[in-house]
Formats: sequence, structure tokens, C-alpha cells
Amino acid sequence: MKESSREGRQTPGVFFSQTTSLKNKKIGFHVPGHIGARFFDDRDCRRLIDEDTTELSSTDDLHDPKGPVLESLRFAAEVFGSAYSFFLCSGTTTGLRIMLSAVLDEASVLLTSRPVHMSVVWTLSIIGCRYLFLPHKDPGSEGSAPLSMADAKEMEDYLAVHPEITDILITSPDYYGRCANLCEYAKVAHRHGCRLLVDEAHGAHFAFGGDSFPETAMKAGADIAVQSLHKTLPALTPAAILHVSEEAQASGRVSRSRIAERLRIYETSSPSFTIAASSDMAIRRMKQAGPEVFERTAKQVRLLAGELRDIPGISVDDPTEEFTFDPLRLTIHTETSGYYAPDIRDALERRGIFIEFADPVRLLAIFSVLHEDREFESFSSAMRQIMEQPEKEGLRRPEKLSEISRLMTRAYAWCPEQVIPLREAVFARRGASPIQLSASAGKVCASPVAFYPPGIPVIWPGEKVPEELTELLFLAQGLGLSLTGLSDGLFVPLDLK
Repeated sequence: MKESSREGRQTPGVFFSQTTSLKNKKIGFHVPGHIGARFFDDRDCRRLIDEDTTELSSTDDLHDPKGPVLESLRFAAEVFGSAYSFFLCSGTTTGLRIMLSAVLDEASVLLTSRPVHMSVVWTLSIIGCRYLFLPHKDPGSEGSAPLSMADAKEMEDYLAVHPEITDILITSPDYYGRCANLCEYAKVAHRHGCRLLVDEAHGAHFAFGGDSFPETAMKAGADIAVQSLHKTLPALTPAAILHVSEEAQASGRVSRSRIAERLRIYETSSPSFTIAASSDMAIRRMKQAGPEVFERTAKQVRLLAGELRDIPGISVDDPTEEFTFDPLRLTIHTETSGYYAPDIRDALERRGIFIEFADPVRLLAIFSVLHEDREFESFSSAMRQIMEQPEKEGLRRPEKLSEISRLMTRAYAWCPEQVIPLREAVFARRGASPIQLSASAGKVCASPVAFYPPGIPVIWPGEKVPEELTELLFLAQGLGLSLTGLSDGLFVPLDLK
């Protein structure tokens, strides 16, 4: 329901007194969560720089914590509800590698949804285990995002016919803010003797909110979860954290020594105390701020969503019975207007408003407790102005926009034929001469190809490119969408000779 009045909106209180004046005219609704460094005052900056040191008797060891670091990690574990946690100084990418390789080996079988971050692809190629994809009915039919997400019943049915599965990897929330029912997933996974692993990169702030916020993976019963603190909390890029649950620890499903070993394997031997200190600072201050601050911002986002829904050609997601949404993220749909969403993003940027991302028919904005009332108002006003004068703003109506949207939704759920095993495709084969995207149909992919952001591959190494994917990539390239995994805009096939 739309909340009818902006009256009573407040900026965060004295706790955030250093942040309530914009440092420049630009407004950012995107990561990182410190929002243009406004979270940090001069004293904070000096403190963080002072923390840039090495492993001394007085500083502890981030990979083998015994003193101050251990104290910070115990506090983090209490906040997030884990048995133990580790600060990560090179992002959730490293966390995913640690999490997966700590529980998987060549004999393991991983079940996951097709839409996963590209770091998962590379990690599975290193481990060399089998992996299976959850099938989905009518992929993307929920309309909220092109990323498909299975329900617990589909997972239960699939596990019943695949008893060899040892572990399940779920991304929640996804890049568009949609959250899975992790509590039900955990029950299903454990009923079938599987571990539940969660890529919770975009959900670190859930632990600090009130009733408007979904449960964290730890509270929902996941065995391991990895979060990007820098994405939604005011920590420095690329601060992240890995959590292991009390039950996973007590049952022996997850080995702490193996987690610690993998931390040393995948992270630099010189992890940044500055990044870790910013993580500790963000967690402690957000906990001190209390859920009221987060609920207030969630209300601001709901008010903004209601105002945007009143603009012709614009729609915004609502929670459903099957899925909840991150209350500090908006996916704004533009497809019914016929206008190309990246053009709307560009028009916003000309007004000094920068959002996280635009795909062909959606805009994605991420909000923080550090945002001010006037920033929400500026966003609402700018969107209305842009949509009221589309020609003046240079908004295009691409002829095949609906076709591109349909193909993108399907591409994230496709499971193309695997011609060459993943590990062999990545490590034992060489790419042939690059070719035009229009000629890629039927070729075997040498490198994961993904729209970036969000960095979720639509084709994995060793897979044969479907004709419809060739069409999608060719059309997307023509519209200027960013693709990674190409070579100077050309497709790199495997040399099968």
C-alpha cells in the first residue's frame, strides 16, 4: 500500500550528525554503503589509515585471530547470529571461493540455480566437482527480475530424484532485491542431508532492520553465508564477511579448520587491517543506531515507490506470497512505457543522480540510512520530469525492446548443452580466433559471458551457444549494453581440435 504523506520524515539523528550535509551535488543510490564517504568524518579517516599496519603482537592476525580481531569477530557473530565469522578483505568473490571449497571436493555434487555470480563458475572449475541446476517453471514469470528462483517444493522434488546431491547454493537476495524463503530451503536441505550455502552479498543490512526486513541467512538456518558489507553497510570496498551457523558447527557439517585453511589459500597473506577496521566500525555503529533508523529509511523507500507508481509507464515491485524484497532496494520497471531504461539512467545522471544499474527495461536503485529526505524527493521529481518530456530527454524506444527483455529472462534460466567439462574448458583448452557475436551460435564457449553488472553468466565455459542467445548478445551489443567475457567485442570459442 502507498503511504500517503512525506510528513514526519526525518533524517537520521545525532548518531549520523557527520553525514547529514551532502559533500557535493551528486546523489548516489548505489554501492558502496558509505554513500560518497559521508559516513566517515576526518577522525574516522585518520583512524582507518592508522590501522593500515601488519601483523604485530598488538594488532593480531586476521587469518588467525586471538586478540582484538577475535573480539571484533565475536561481536560480529553475535550481531549476525553465527557460531563464528571471519572478516574478508577482498570481497564476497573471495568469500564464495572459501565457502564452496571448504565443503566441496571432486566427489561432491552441488545443486544451484542457474543465475549465480561468475566467481562461482571459476571456483567450480578449480574444485572440479559435479554440479546440477534447479529446473524452473516459466523462468522469470514473477516479473520482478529476469533471474529465476525456485521454490522449496521444486527443490524438494529435485532432491528426491537426485540423492547424490551433497550441497545447495542459493543467492538471496538476488541482484534485484528479491529474497528466497531461506527458512524453508534450509529445512529441505537438511532433511535430505545437504548443507545450505548462501550468497547473501546484498543482504548484510538485514541483521540491523526491524519487521520490514527479511530474515538473515544465519537466522533462517543456512550453514554458511557470505555477505558484502561494503554493498549495503558503510564499510570500505571490498569489505565482506563469512558466517558459519551454530548448528553447522555443532553438527560437524562445516569444519572451522577447513574454513581457516581456505581463507589462507584464497585471500592475500597481507589482508588489510583498514578494510577490517571499517567493517568493525560499520557493524558497531549500525547496531548502535538500532532498527528504528533502518525502519525509517524503509518507510522513505515505500513512499518513493508509491510516488513512482503514479508516473505513467512506471511500475515498482511489491512483495508476494512467494517472495519478499529488500526494503532498501527498488526495481523500477519501464517496459510498459516502451522506453529504453539506460536512457532514463543517463537522464538521471545529467541531473546529478546516479543509480546502481539499468538493464533494458529496469532501473535499480539502492538506498541507505545515510540518505536524506531531499535526495528521495529529488529522485521522485527527476523521474517525473524525465517521463513527462521523453523526446527532450532523448529517450529511445528500440524496436525490439520487448524481444530483448524476453530473451534476457530466458537466457538466465537456460542450461545449454555442456560439450566440454567446465574444468577442462577453463584450464586445458585454448580459445580459437575471436569471431563476431552474430556467428557464435553452435560454438563452444571458452569464457563465461555475462552482462556486467550484475556479472551473472548467460553462458558457461564448455557450453554450446544456443541460437537465441546469439540473437540476445548481438542485440544487446548493438544497444551498448556492457558485456564481459568477450575479446574486444568479439566472441571467443573453444578450439576443439
